[in-house]
Amino acid sequence: MARFTSLMYHNLSASPSSPYDVSPEVFESQLDWLLGEGFVVEDFAGLADRLAIDGKIHGMVDGKSVAAQPIPDRYVVLGFDDGHRSNLEASEILEARGLKATFFCSRDVSRRDEFLDESGIRELASSMTVGSHGATHRALTKMPFEEARRELEENREWLQDVLGSPVPFFSAPFGELDRRLLAACIDEGHELIGDSMEWRNDPVTVVETRLVHRIMISGAGSRADQRRRFRLAASVSSPYFLKRRARYEIARLTRRMLSEKQILRLARLKRRVLS
Repeated sequence: MARFTSLMYHNLSASPSSPYDVSPEVFESQLDWLLGEGFVVEDFAGLADRLAIDGKIHGMVDGKSVAAQPIPDRYVVLGFDDGHRSNLEASEILEARGLKATFFCSRDVSRRDEFLDESGIRELASSMTVGSHGATHRALTKMPFEEARRELEENREWLQDVLGSPVPFFSAPFGELDRRLLAACIDEGHELIGDSMEWRNDPVTVVETRLVHRIMISGAGSRADQRRRFRLAASVSSPYFLKRRARYEIARLTRRMLSEKQILRLARLKRRVLS
């Protein structure tokens, strides 16, 4: 079965001021390139359908994947983290092209300016899928396990109350989970879980673990630089992914040396940059 990439966005901004910002024009051009190159573009729900994940993982039968539909040779999964207000603009851009993405929202983040409130999240869910992103958007690996488990439970329950429907998908704040937390995510009822490991996805491994590796799409650099990086990411280029994986591992080791307080300071700095 074909390997694929999951592309992670955050914020659309007409005047990008952070690597987490991508201009609407660039986002549109990226989608149009994918469609022009024959990519199948889906959200987490589309991926779950292809992998025969429907509330219960089915795994392997006689050594073969039980995927209900094969993964196309050119296939990407789209998602947005954090629930910025610009997600509504992103949903309109996607909907105009007949596409969907999964938008991951956090309870406490939704109470801040520049992020979608509960009404906005419901509006977003009218055309897109919405997933959970931790109640307080704190680093789960930096807190006691039972506290992290409450983060998972409380945010999923909050979102289900907001939407009036199940929330089967989860994205880890800061992109990291350990094995115990991954198991807790599955126990909590999440069918697919996104991290921020900048690597390709093997369908069989995703079926077995429910873990989806995602690569962040950055608005840094010139439009030519952004175009080049995006096309390499979507095309599962081996040399490019080796570089991104090395960058991820360095960042992960750095975060391991930071306290939760230091990580939260970095998050507050990010919010100031984005505001």
